[in-house]
Amino acid sequence: MVEKTAEDARARKAAKGEVEGQGRDAFRAAGMEDVLRTRGTVDVGTKWMEPVEYIQPKVHTEYTTIIDREIHKHHLYPCVQPVEDPNPIVLEPRHHIFSVVDGKVHEVEGDAAAIEMMGQEAFEHGQKEVTHVRSLVLVEEISEAGAERSETMS
Repeated sequence: MVEKTAEDARARKAAKGEVEGQGRDAFRAAGMEDVLRTRGTVDVGTKWMEPVEYIQPKVHTEYTTIIDREIHKHHLYPCVQPVEDPNPIVLEPRHHIFSVVDGKVHEVEGDAAAIEMMGQEAFEHGQKEVTHVRSLVLVEEISEAGAERSETMS
């Protein structure tokens, strides 16, 4: 590295020539007169300086207060409300009757049709299984019935 620096210095000196006149006066004014007396050498030296303190910037938090104002407006929307029907439609009960003749279950609407197929005695005193209750129901009752059905199926 030192040899390369010396070669570069020699090349620069050959390209620029000797320091003359005003250049010598500038060196003398800078207190570097002894450098002018050395010929063909390069001074290489190390100068130890005081360590530089790293100044860490102060971190701060800026708080901005945003004032938010709520403007509450009352809006009126027309809405269709459920009304209790004074004359509700009541559907006739459905009966599922097993036929021994063809081995199928038949669905019959109404008590009169079931009595006609089964007979009065079997209709009133026979084995009955209620699966559908036909009446006015609330939403809560529907969800409860669904839960009961899922329990009986599993």
